[in-house]
Order: sequence, then structure tokens, then C-alpha cells
Amino acid sequence: MKPDGTLVLTRSQVASVLTRENCAQAVEKAFKLYGEGKTAPPGILGVHAHDGGFHIKAGVLDLDRSYFAAKVNANFPQNAKLGLPLIQGVIVFSNAKMVTRSL
Repeated sequence: MKPDGTLVLTRSQVASVLTRENCAQAVEKAFKLYGEGKTAPPGILGVHAHDGGFHIKAGVLDLDRSYFAAKVNANFPQNAKLGLPLIQGVIVFSNAKMVTRSL
């Protein structure tokens, strides 16, 4: 069954279905396609903030379908002194083509 709308998964939910090996294979395939000129370079943005910063890395990959992925993370090194996480983030994974439905 395909989800209708936005699906939000926790870290543990993702980890239960996606292994490190799967991730490594996907990254290797993406780098290979990029090296062969079969995909566009990723977009990278860094934004400075008080005592830290934000980093956004995004790209589109055409496989059996066209996918868009973006990683947005905040990095605040001083959080360690407070017992808080240094890095907080989110990953967005989306269809990169317009979806149409018949009426």
C-alpha cells in the first residue's frame, strides 16, 4: 500500500528497514552516476548562525523513478556543554516528477 500524503518516519523506523550496507550501496551508485555525468551535481548551502550553523545538501537522482533528497542539519558545538545533541537534522525524500491523478 502506498501512503497518501506525507509520511513521517522516526530514526528508529528508518533504521529498522534501511541497513548501513543498503545506504553504502546507494551512495556508491549515486557517486558512480555523477562520475559518469549521468546526474547533476548536488546543491550545497551553509548558513552561519549564532554559535553554530545550518547545512543543506540536496540533489536529484533519476533511477527507475526520479527522486529528490535533501538533508538539513543544524550544528551547535556548544550544546555538548549542556548535555544536548550537537547536531539535529531532517531528511526529505520526494518524488522529483509531477504526479498526476485521473479524475
